[in-house]
Amino acid sequence: VEAHPALRMRLVGAFDESERALAAAIATRTGTTVDVDVQPTLLAAVQGVVMRTALHRWWAGSFTAALPALVEEAWDSLAAGLPA
Repeated sequence: VEAHPALRMRLVGAFDESERALAAAIATRTGTTVDVDVQPTLLAAVQGVVMRTALHRWWAGSFTAALPALVEEAWDSLAAGLPA
């Protein structure tokens, strides 16, 4: 994917589409509005970054690590917050 710009653009488009769908679902569950409230879009974007980070690490490691473990590690890192 990284070596082929057309595939990379399709992947970016797929992530954008899934983030929009997730933001809409979050808005529905929380009684917020995607175009008005920051939380649905922000949470969906954070989820997208977590997934992209895990995928990049998975690709860089030649797919040897378990992808779900990499996703969980990224969420754990976010939950821990930034170092002082």
